[in-house]
Amino acid sequence: MSLLPLDAGTDIPTFVRHTDLANWNRYAAVNDEFIDIHMDGEAAKAVGMPDVFGMGNLRIAYLHNMLRDWLGDHGDIAELACEFRGLNLRKDLLTCHGTITGAPDANGLRLFSLKIGVLNQDVTETTPGTATVVLFDGEPRMPAEPAPEPPSGAAAPGTFLDQATIDKIGRTLPPVAAPPVGANDIARWAIATYWPKPPPSIYLDAKAASATPWSGIVAPRDFDPFAWM
Repeated sequence: MSLLPLDAGTDIPTFVRHTDLANWNRYAAVNDEFIDIHMDGEAAKAVGMPDVFGMGNLRIAYLHNMLRDWLGDHGDIAELACEFRGLNLRKDLLTCHGTITGAPDANGLRLFSLKIGVLNQDVTETTPGTATVVLFDGEPRMPAEPAPEPPSGAAAPGTFLDQATIDKIGRTLPPVAAPPVGANDIARWAIATYWPKPPPSIYLDAKAASATPWSGIVAPRDFDPFAWM
């Protein structure tokens, strides 16, 4: 596979899924997200929603899948950020899209920034975001971990934000260890987030994964073992 031209303004291939309970149930099983508002229409209506709706994190998984399918073994996802601006309702047709916006410099690494998002069938942007990917030149190298940013001091109490929460901004939380992650956990996650199409073989087959830059099975970047806790 060869990547598209990497000029600013170039669109990358989309990732499309027609979503419903079958998608959400599979994701709930691997993300431990059996929440009634995603499963039961009456429960969703009781909190003011029109019907059951999909998990926001599944849309993040779809965005990761789009970037991974485009990059293949040529690179990896260095950063992804997005906002949830709309619901994913039953029967929605979701189209993940991305456009290259630039090539920031980072100590000799080949980085590319993208504007990304998830459109529904009404061409409404539900999940605007940005991403940075790195293309490998020989051995895989990733950008250094960014230093924590100091609190801006701009937060102020409001309807959903109190002073006690504001006082926590900038505080370092104690580390939390995830449960052990096995090859079956990775395979089930990839199957759920790519369904109804099969996931790339690098998530299922050790031999296929041995030919990748990582030389073995590696979890997708959106994989979240902390959800199990």
